[in-house]
Amino acid sequence: MRIEGGRIWIESKSAGYWLSKSKLQNLFDSEEWLSEMRQVHDLSARVMIQALTVSGCDFDARLVEQYQAGALVSELMGKHGVSHARVQKALEGRGINISRGNHLRKASDAEFTAAFLAGKNDAQISREMNVDRGTVRKRRAKLTARG
Repeated sequence: MRIEGGRIWIESKSAGYWLSKSKLQNLFDSEEWLSEMRQVHDLSARVMIQALTVSGCDFDARLVEQYQAGALVSELMGKHGVSHARVQKALEGRGINISRGNHLRKASDAEFTAAFLAGKNDAQISREMNVDRGTVRKRRAKLTARG
């Protein structure tokens, strides 16, 4: 990877590309970020992060901004093609601690109970409440046991 003027030379497995710093930073903020960099430019997440760093963009700071704006860890993982550990490292490096499964606890027992009584299945509840299907199954068992 090298910089020349306002452009960065990035090499993928199959080819090399010149990308402008501004295009790279604008891509990062777009919804097409991952597909553009992976499918069009054939780049891994690691190379993409290195390119952003070289372009003057602080990848970790951007992750923190998006997390604080309400993005879930799982959404950040999917959008940027990075692991849970990588997102957690970025957040903890900025003093933000996330507990295991914390983003899945947003729905209250009352909301789960209402959904169960409405006859919705676990898949429907999972989609509507944006929680993992396993969490729905565990909550159903817990609330059913309570009576």
